[in-house]
Amino acid sequence: MKDLIGTLEEGTNAEKAALMYLESHPGRVKYYHTITEVFDALKGKKIQKGIIPLLNKASGYCKETSENMGRSRVIIEQDITIPARQYLCCLNETKKENISEIMSHPQAIMQCRNYIGKNYKDCRLISTKNTAYAIKQISEKKMKNSAAIGPKHTIKKYGLKVISRDISDKKENSTLFAVVSLA
Repeated sequence: MKDLIGTLEEGTNAEKAALMYLESHPGRVKYYHTITEVFDALKGKKIQKGIIPLLNKASGYCKETSENMGRSRVIIEQDITIPARQYLCCLNETKKENISEIMSHPQAIMQCRNYIGKNYKDCRLISTKNTAYAIKQISEKKMKNSAAIGPKHTIKKYGLKVISRDISDKKENSTLFAVVSLA
């Protein structure tokens, strides 16, 4: 039987973890914008399993996951570790000195706080649903004074340019994802 696996939207490291899981388990992926939406779908029996970020080496436990696990009766069936390389990107025509805001998921912003403080201390930081959402917004809305933090494969997918590579505070950064199901 094929399970329906819920995870964060295309382009996120959560999607990468889900695709790794599916290499050895039959199933297909259903995408959600937030971790809370994955938990709601699991509790509503719209999916059989969820794959969500649990712990990052640089920024610690994922707050949204912890809050949802505290309110849900789930079991962790398996864990998957993904390297978490963060990149800063923008539109091809954007000049580095014109960036006035940086967008990303709060966890990614937290993972790169030293880099941001050193290089973009006056920029406004904007929290988004996930890293892929931030990159997609800049690409689709042509946000000329904005940059996003996220994974290289998503930046490439949306045709943005990389300004800086591996900007995480911890160079050997990784995220532990959990495969969860109802208890």
